[in-house]
Amino acid sequence: MLEAVLPQPDDLHALKPRHSAFHRTPLESILARERVGRGLPTGVSTEAASS
Repeated sequence: MLEAVLPQPDDLHALKPRHSAFHRTPLESILARERVGRGLPTGVSTEAASS
């Protein structure tokens, strides 16, 4: 199942360096430039507890 959604070399991406959705990322400008109407947000989230 994962092979169906593996990133392809020509796929667009935007790094999300903060935990607040896509605030202050280039996502909006990338989508507008490429005239994208739909997207499939994917990724990994981890929690780190400090001791």
